[in-house]
Amino acid sequence: MEIQLIENETQTLYVTGNAFRVIESSIPVMCEFYGDGFAEKVSLQRGMAYTLDKQFNEVRLNSSENQKIEISVTFGKVDDNRLSGVIQTNKANQLGVETKKITMVSGVETVICVANAGRYSIKIKNTGVDSVLVGGIDVSTNGWLLSVGEILEINHASGAELYGLAPNANSELSMIEEYDQFDGVSIPDGALLAENGAPLYTESGEYLLIE
Repeated sequence: MEIQLIENETQTLYVTGNAFRVIESSIPVMCEFYGDGFAEKVSLQRGMAYTLDKQFNEVRLNSSENQKIEISVTFGKVDDNRLSGVIQTNKANQLGVETKKITMVSGVETVICVANAGRYSIKIKNTGVDSVLVGGIDVSTNGWLLSVGEILEINHASGAELYGLAPNANSELSMIEEYDQFDGVSIPDGALLAENGAPLYTESGEYLLIE
């Protein structure tokens, strides 16, 4: 239910229930609940809910500013869709396998790959027509000679920064980089949802987003 509230004017709703939620609001709303011989008053904002142990049949709403709000009234129990504290998540930027080809120009040192914290292993195959040296920054003097068709595999390769050098003729390398499997909490971009499908909010009433 959407309601337009006017600044400092009380709007009365004749509705029946024992649970009330402010789904959307820009600022807190003063809510007064009336029933058979009782009255309760509470300030609620976006994402907040209030459950009474008895039935109300009248709700009065007041806002210090003009605003359009959305509310729900029901029977049962509703909890705040708000969180206080910290949610810790691990979100992997790269998962699985990445492949690429590297063209080697004769006599020119070429960067094959740089360090990557998420990488587990590297496999390099000489798919060119001549042998290639593979190694660190000193590849020209201490490189591993990779013959045509030969494969070099390096495990635990997160810190590996590799160079290649084709000493005699242009050649080509094919490389596969494997990344660690993600074992954290998988959460899509956007607002987090409660079990009832409603967005979760922070304690200040903002949407809780994972970006």
